[in-house]
Amino acid sequence: MSLMNMHTVLWKEDDAYVIKEVSTGVATQGDTMEEAVSNIKEAVSLYLEQNRTQENF
Repeated sequence: MSLMNMHTVLWKEDDAYVIKEVSTGVATQGDTMEEAVSNIKEAVSLYLEQNRTQENF
């Protein structure tokens, strides 16, 4: 497992917590802050994996 530092912005919008990772622009949401943080980790990981796959072509 590799480690990555992320710079995120988290805010409450209606009944959800929205979180955005600044350098990639990836954003997601969750019903709780904890869920939003978990979701952004997964979303950024998938984003980076997709970019690595595209670079190999």
